[in-house]
Amino acid sequence: IWSERPLLIARADGTLYLMGASAHLHGLARWVLSFAGDAEVESPPALRQILRAAALQIATRYDTPPDDRWLQASDS
Repeated sequence: IWSERPLLIARADGTLYLMGASAHLHGLARWVLSFAGDAEVESPPALRQILRAAALQIATRYDTPPDDRWLQASDS
């Protein structure tokens, strides 16, 4: 997903800062999402927007109770 090798910088506070270039923002967004909220994108704004939309979609999915009909069908 990287256009060139990214630069990884270890910060004094123990966090890591990754800087790189990619033409595949959706692929990069999937990679960032694999960190399950433990990563933050500072830029570009387009990548932040993709991540925001994905997070809202996930939150909406889990705002409603699950459909328990599949449990009832397996009990019979």
